[in-house]
Amino acid sequence: MLLFAFVFVTALVTTIVMSLGDDKQVKVSIPERKEFTKLYEAYDEITKNFYQDTKSTNLVDGAITGMINSLDDPYSTFMSQKESADFNDSISSSFEGVGAEIQEQDGNIMVVSPIKNSPAEKAGIKPKDIILKVDGKSVKGDTATEATKKIRGEKGTKVTLTIQRAGVDKPFDVAITRAEIPIETVYKEMGDDKLAHVTISTFSEKTSDELLKALKELDKDGMKGLVLDLRGNPGGLLDQAVNIASMFVPDGKVVVQRGK
Repeated sequence: MLLFAFVFVTALVTTIVMSLGDDKQVKVSIPERKEFTKLYEAYDEITKNFYQDTKSTNLVDGAITGMINSLDDPYSTFMSQKESADFNDSISSSFEGVGAEIQEQDGNIMVVSPIKNSPAEKAGIKPKDIILKVDGKSVKGDTATEATKKIRGEKGTKVTLTIQRAGVDKPFDVAITRAEIPIETVYKEMGDDKLAHVTISTFSEKTSDELLKALKELDKDGMKGLVLDLRGNPGGLLDQAVNIASMFVPDGKVVVQRGK
């Protein structure tokens, strides 16, 4: 329902915002569908009489959020443009950046680990490095999300990280050329008893392909049993979850939707 609702309301927002703009008072024609009359009247009343300036985009987003909330469905949601971009990043099979996992620790941005074969690893970035600055601007006090946005950028562009490393007297700069970084969502290991353990961290664009590849490799190595670990998996793309479920269940319906 999440993806359907998002596509629907995005189209709705685009239509309304383009017609209303950001002016204080906008005259809009009453639509043929009478149920929208109150909505337009409320919009005009607010923009005309509210004691502070209003923005049409905020009013429209609020109205749509209210409609979605009235469904009383935890899996239906409305996303702003920024929220949808962040969501798409979270389920994408790749991103453009330097390829280092970071976290905020005691007000500092610390490198947890560089991704294997990433620009960060090739540039010599190491676990527990402290990132003091990004392109000369301090990131002290930033959250990991805020710092990530500053470090990421279009592939082929350069970013300079000022690093503080244990055992090194002075901070030093590392220039890194950003690249497209693949995101792995399937992790496998095989025990001595040939029992395979496969963890799926999220259902992103290529998760089912990753899993199929992992299963083929495990089968080639003599897998006798499989544990599929979904602990901590927040969800993701429904079609990927269906594809994966189809690998393990008999022929038939994998997902059934019941409603009206």
